[in-house]
Amino acid sequence: MNRSLLWLGAALFSWGIGEGMFMLFQPLYLQQLGADPIQIGTILGAFGLVMVMVHIPSGHLWIALGGGRY
Repeated sequence: MNRSLLWLGAALFSWGIGEGMFMLFQPLYLQQLGADPIQIGTILGAFGLVMVMVHIPSGHLWIALGGGRY
């Protein structure tokens, strides 16, 4: 594995930790803003739904454009 891939892996790992912390503390932040549990669940559910709606088609697009062949 070359040096660039190690740096890329480290960057993606740290980004993933940051995103995980965001998802951990977002409900607490929304609660401080005055959202009730139903609103918090709706917001988090919508976030997950949007992630599915974006990630799956983008994966298909990546394969259609010739990516993913190593």
